[in-house]
Amino acid sequence: MERRPVVEKLIEVMERVASGDFSARANLPPEETEFGWLASTLDKMLDSIASKHAELRETYETCELIFRANPLGIGIYDPQGHLIRVNRTMCKMLGYTEEELFEFDSTHPEDREEGIRLFRELVEGKRESYTREKRYIRKDGTIIWAELTAAVIRDEQGNARYIVIMVQDITERKKAEQALCESERKFRLTIENAPDPIAIFQGTKIIYANPVAAKSLGYTVDEMLSMNFWDFVHPDMQEEVRERGLARQRGEPVPPRHEVKVVTKTGEERWVDYTATLIELEGQPAVVVIAHDITDLKRMQESLVRYSRRLEVLRAIDRSILESKPIEEIVGMTFSRIRELMPCKRVSVMLTNWDKMEVEFMVEDPTVGETFKSAIRLSLKGLLEVITTLQRGEPIYIHDVSAWGELPSIFSAIWNASIRSMISLPMRANGNLIGILVIGAGQPNAYEQEHIEAASEIAHQLAVAFMQAKLKEEVRIYTEHLEEMVAERTKELERVNAEMEHFVATLAHDFRAPLMTIHGFAQALLEDYGDRLDETGKDFLQRIIRSSDRLSQMITELRAYIRMRGGEMALQPIDLESVVKFVLEQLPALVKERDTQVQVHCPLPKVMAQEGALVQVLQNLISNAIKFVPLDRTPQVRIWAEERGEWVRVWVEDNGIGIPPEDRERIFKPFERLRRMEYSGTGLGLTIVRTAIERMNGRIGVESEVGKGSKFWFELKSAKG
Repeated sequence: MERRPVVEKLIEVMERVASGDFSARANLPPEETEFGWLASTLDKMLDSIASKHAELRETYETCELIFRANPLGIGIYDPQGHLIRVNRTMCKMLGYTEEELFEFDSTHPEDREEGIRLFRELVEGKRESYTREKRYIRKDGTIIWAELTAAVIRDEQGNARYIVIMVQDITERKKAEQALCESERKFRLTIENAPDPIAIFQGTKIIYANPVAAKSLGYTVDEMLSMNFWDFVHPDMQEEVRERGLARQRGEPVPPRHEVKVVTKTGEERWVDYTATLIELEGQPAVVVIAHDITDLKRMQESLVRYSRRLEVLRAIDRSILESKPIEEIVGMTFSRIRELMPCKRVSVMLTNWDKMEVEFMVEDPTVGETFKSAIRLSLKGLLEVITTLQRGEPIYIHDVSAWGELPSIFSAIWNASIRSMISLPMRANGNLIGILVIGAGQPNAYEQEHIEAASEIAHQLAVAFMQAKLKEEVRIYTEHLEEMVAERTKELERVNAEMEHFVATLAHDFRAPLMTIHGFAQALLEDYGDRLDETGKDFLQRIIRSSDRLSQMITELRAYIRMRGGEMALQPIDLESVVKFVLEQLPALVKERDTQVQVHCPLPKVMAQEGALVQVLQNLISNAIKFVPLDRTPQVRIWAEERGEWVRVWVEDNGIGIPPEDRERIFKPFERLRRMEYSGTGLGLTIVRTAIERMNGRIGVESEVGKGSKFWFELKSAKG
């Protein structure tokens, strides 16, 4: 191969490579010559360079991708501080274009000086990298926080070539940190100013106490920080509190809430309700205690317990009064209950007798085993001041008997030297002083206002009990007198009823014979001499016959009415259905005369009644139901019964003339009738019905509509059971 073409080929390949075409090759056949060897070596070298170039390009593209797509903002500076490259994340973060960032530094003015100093240290080799937090001002004017990491890239001589920064937006984190700091500040402020005591202990020592905790116990905060957490607890509870606190720190299950009694620096005992919570503090368990002073609540609870016992005493007295127990039993029970409520060595009741101006004592004396005794009587004369005070409803409290001087006689008569203080409570009824409740204790100043109020209520109840006992006795006496009067009145009524019945019977007997004679002669005249009489004479005789019949019926009903009013009426179960059937069998002529339609709804229940009286009631009601129907109308009578609890209501309904509302009560009175001239009757039928029903402890009434009919009803007790 000639040299010249080979050299030219090699020069061509070298020029193409120099222009960036790494695919150029000599591709000359190998020869055992210098040029052949040179061409072959050049191709091998170019193969290696092409491979390295491909690797470098791949690395570059990867770095470029990382640079452009990195979620962090990236900037590259020269040693003079000029920005020479910036990625899209940084532009988006700051709101500027690349060109704008090349010309403008968006660092917050307050952070620039520190940034320049650190940048200079990188260039000068004083540090290789740093991380700091700084602020940027976005193009829209908002300020963001960023975490910036800067590193220097040096050449082989160690000189700074590039400064690379990576920036992360931490604005939200800074806001959260600021919010957390503000929350911690507020939390500490809250704890320091909390109305309740708050403390933290670790191990056995108190390591924190807020001012309220120190103040409530009377210590300074420094004093509390030198104490064990159980030191201010009441001695009776110290061991229990210590064990709970240590067990909680060991992780053992302990209820979080407890009530405990504490002792202040001055020795005052108070109650607190506390909640303990296990926390971790500097890697070690600790306990936060939040307490609430419940001393007033405890005292209120104790007061409520005492008040409940006080109400129980009053209820016990009330029950005894309602059960009408003997007054001695009520007083004895009350005395024993008083001992449960308040200091009491001796108690008594003094009953006033204003007519005799003296008091009678009922005294409890447990020293000799007596429940009470009622034997001592003393004069009220000379006790005007004491009586006036009690009469106004005001109690008398002798705080210390020894300092009182000479006691009034009504007190000194029953109190011995062991009584050091006493209260006297008025027992008033209807504004009058009827007695005094006196309670004594073995120590001076034994009674508080609460005791006096309780004793006053008991005194009032005892006054009621004594008044009831008095009224009960008066009622007993009056009842005995009333029973005597009732017995005498009953005898008198029985005598009057007997005389009335005898009188009516005599009258009926004496009237019956003349009436029969008048009726007989009038009937005989009409039958034997009727053809000789004109119409006027016949009418006169018919009137005489009707009047004698009516008078005879009236006498019969009057005797029935008198019998119904007097005498005993024993009630027994009666079969109502049988009675209705019997009554209808006794009225065949009346039923047939008017072609009456009678409907009985069976079965009918049994009732408590007197059979004869019930027959009379149904006979009168059914007769009226047939008679008081206009002649142009067929009588329709319907009978049925309804069970209403313990009562049975029996109905008798007709289609007669009806009864106006204003007459529905009047028709039950004796000799009261409707339309006397049109319908026959004596005016006693419904009176007998009402009397019979009431004598059988029942009720009666009527519902009616004029021109359409009436529904009479009566109620009797059911015979069930």
